[in-house]
Amino acid sequence: MQVEVKNISKKYRDIHALKEMNIVFTHGVWGLLGANGAGKSTLMEILVGNKVPTNGEIFLNGKSIKKLDGEYRTCIGYLPQNFSSGTKITVTDYLEYVAALKGLERARAKQRIKYLVELLELQEYRHKYVDRLSGGTKQRVGVAQALLNDPEILVLDEPTSGLDPKERIRLRGIISKMGKEKIIILSTHIVSDIESIANKNIILKRGKMIDIGTTEMLLSTIYGKVWEVIVPIDQIEDFEKKYTVINIRTVEQNVAVIRFIADNCKVANAKKQEPKLEDYYLWSLKQK
Repeated sequence: MQVEVKNISKKYRDIHALKEMNIVFTHGVWGLLGANGAGKSTLMEILVGNKVPTNGEIFLNGKSIKKLDGEYRTCIGYLPQNFSSGTKITVTDYLEYVAALKGLERARAKQRIKYLVELLELQEYRHKYVDRLSGGTKQRVGVAQALLNDPEILVLDEPTSGLDPKERIRLRGIISKMGKEKIIILSTHIVSDIESIANKNIILKRGKMIDIGTTEMLLSTIYGKVWEVIVPIDQIEDFEKKYTVINIRTVEQNVAVIRFIADNCKVANAKKQEPKLEDYYLWSLKQK
């Protein structure tokens, strides 16, 4: 299965939310990275059919999703950025309601709900109101509703938002396993989550795709160029003018550890570091 995004653009009056986007999604986990306003959510909304592009078209296995219509929607599972049940309803009732909307037969819906409640550890919350759950638990309900129809294409906008570290690790494992059989497209501000599970990464900036590739391929660009050094606080401003600074961590009152990227490092006592996806992501935004 493949989903082709062909020459997709989205414009709101004078603002280009997306500009001539071309991507072919295949099986695996795809990570979308970009600052607020980069176009991640807009691209996801177009992919699931909630928004119509100004230009361009989406194809599923070579067929336009405009023609496929409902057939395409049955393949989709979607977790929006700001998930809400929209009404006062228990977890079980909400999942049954969504299952009905997705056209699941009653027996199949009951089976899927039981499976997902156990998978996402929601057993103790089945009879509680969705809108009264903690942010992390509510997010897990959002993931459950996206998975009800066992979709071949799963679109997750900020799925780890509000989750504690243990919940994040568990959800990452679930997503990673599903990526072997599905097309999974997810966005997050937590770069380490994408680095842990994504097969390929897409970096967006102001509506444009500025990079695409596997983590290994992207990191090869900055391999041997990531450094850390301890400097006095009063020298940080001058340091930032000379180098691409990735992170600044204060360790004592008057000194800080600076993580930076440089082709030829001539800084005394600087130590070479293994590159991370966050290093490349921040570097690419500054370069491009």
